[in-house]
Amino acid sequence: MAEPVRLLNEDGTRLFREYVDRARKGSSEALPLHLLTDHATSLQPDFAATIVNQQFASRAEFGRYLVGAFKDVGRRRISREAGVWNWLALRYFDQLCPPSDSGARKVLATGHYVLEGRFAHNRYYRHLVRAAWYATELHGDDATILLTSAGKPSPGIGQWGEISEQLAGYQDILGSRTAILVAARLFLDHTGATKRGAASPDGGGSVRRLSTVLRQLAMTHDLRTAELGEVVAMLPNEFEAFRGGPNPGKKRSLLRRFIGGAEASG
Repeated sequence: MAEPVRLLNEDGTRLFREYVDRARKGSSEALPLHLLTDHATSLQPDFAATIVNQQFASRAEFGRYLVGAFKDVGRRRISREAGVWNWLALRYFDQLCPPSDSGARKVLATGHYVLEGRFAHNRYYRHLVRAAWYATELHGDDATILLTSAGKPSPGIGQWGEISEQLAGYQDILGSRTAILVAARLFLDHTGATKRGAASPDGGGSVRRLSTVLRQLAMTHDLRTAELGEVVAMLPNEFEAFRGGPNPGKKRSLLRRFIGGAEASG
């Protein structure tokens, strides 16, 4: 059943954060879903949007769903609205942190679920719900590389890994379609899975090294207008094992056209 999106207010956010902190320490207490509708902890926003508490197979599917749910709400209106993302994180918490048979959850850092204070990119980019929406809002189907989780064939929506951290953590990279396409060209195979070695923390040609190189290139090149092939050609030899890109796939997006080897600009 569809339900209207609300916002967690300061009290609701505080209580949700305290719940997350206890869950991180092993608490198996019930999820405080009453915070979602209690007028003491939540507010009706000045926009209309509804969601359904359905199951999602991946972060990419989750991102597409959220973009659809907020299609009539301007990006600027909700992008920095912490109350929206905290409300949604509570609503989908059973998927973000599925409970075990004992009720215990594997909980990441609190900032992946709860936003507080004024907007700051170095906090907001890690929020699992907002990150899925924002990446898809910016890049559509080409956001797959931002929402992948290396080594986890069925990651669900609660994963955060090295690829997400290194690409989404820098505004010059996250905001550049060409940079995202370069990462996809290098690190996704023809099935959309992450190639072996892409997320190595210290390996040559890894996503961490790509992040460093792209930020260096951004000092002298406009990554918003550069062409995919141009940027790939400028990468150092350590990326040679990845440079060939994945095999051709379905051509439903720029990513798939690039994967297929067609020429296009960023």
